Amino acid sequence: MGRTPLLLRNGLSTALLLTLVGVSRAAPLALDDAALSEVRGAGFGVGVHLELNSSLLQGATPMPNLAAAFGDAAQPSYLVMYGVGGIMDLYAVTLNAVTASDGTSQLALGLPSFVGFDDFGVRAISVQSDPTAPLNTAASLGGITLNGSGAMTGRVLLWAR
Repeated sequence: MGRTPLLLRNGLSTALLLTLVGVSRAAPLALDDAALSEVRGAGFGVGVHLELNSSLLQGATPMPNLAAAFGDAAQPSYLVMYGVGGIMDLYAVTLNAVTASDGTSQLALGLPSFVGFDDFGVRAISVQSDPTAPLNTAASLGGITLNGSGAMTGRVLLWAR
């Protein structure tokens, strides 16, 4: 027999769910400028879990992911980054509308309270004439990867001029 979610097994819970759905579908209410200026909210928070080329964590061969040309336009050299990726977590990034002491409205972008990295970065950086060439470890300038976690406090304020 298949598993039925607890919410659907209980008739009272189903009725409550349908009531909440009906309430959330109420018609929007138009507000004039005075009423809108009185609206207060707590903003919202966002969490991010990014896995970028996460196969690198299982030993996949780093491929050229980013390349930037420079030098002579006829025969450019390329700065090539191999194996860009890893896992990054950012939690509780917030966005709130605030009023400054001078009365101006601002957006407050809160820094994430948790940041975590698992081999996140660039496996190798090279300068070469062919941006699609496989990695030559002897010609690599090195790489950078981040491992670990941390916490931040603070916010970035944005406003119009």
